[in-house]
Amino acid sequence: MCVIAISQSGRKLPKEWIEDMFLANDDGCGIAYIHNGKVVVRKGFMKLDPFLEFYDQIPETVHIVHFRLATHGGVSPQYTHPFRIDIPDKLQTSYEANLVLFHNGVIKNYQAYAKLANVSPKNSDTFCLARYLAKLDHKDKLDLLVKQTSKFAILSPKTIITIGEFFKKDNFWFSNLHWENYSLIKEYMKYWKHWKQRKD
Repeated sequence: MCVIAISQSGRKLPKEWIEDMFLANDDGCGIAYIHNGKVVVRKGFMKLDPFLEFYDQIPETVHIVHFRLATHGGVSPQYTHPFRIDIPDKLQTSYEANLVLFHNGVIKNYQAYAKLANVSPKNSDTFCLARYLAKLDHKDKLDLLVKQTSKFAILSPKTIITIGEFFKKDNFWFSNLHWENYSLIKEYMKYWKHWKQRKD
């Protein structure tokens, strides 16, 4: 499913929420934040602790975090989000950009975008779309994204654009809330399974 978490105020996400989002979407995470007039991207965090350590160090500024649950392209640091769409993304995990894309959902026709962008359809669906978006002007980018059935967040040095329904929770915005209390549910299921095995 993935989840996009947005902090417009710059306030940091609570640690327990980050843990739940990572546990529920454990194929890696990435972050983009505004610093010195640029969008700073750090992604490819495949374990929770290194991300938490990095997250503690960033300034309190506008930022977006993405937790991935892989659908296409396999599990790899390079396929964590975001992807830049100001110029063609090169699957780097550390860079500065002017425009980046986060995605929650599945791009059903991503093979067509891979062909138009001249990249392999073996890549992740979001990467294929992002490479094609980099060829378009800003209006055409937005027009194409609005036609999709997924949810998106776009971050530039001056604004955040969301496409699709996002949910507000304690002044943060999320693409879904399926991750809520995930660690407690997982712990409950573990004990339930243990109890059932003893009963059987």
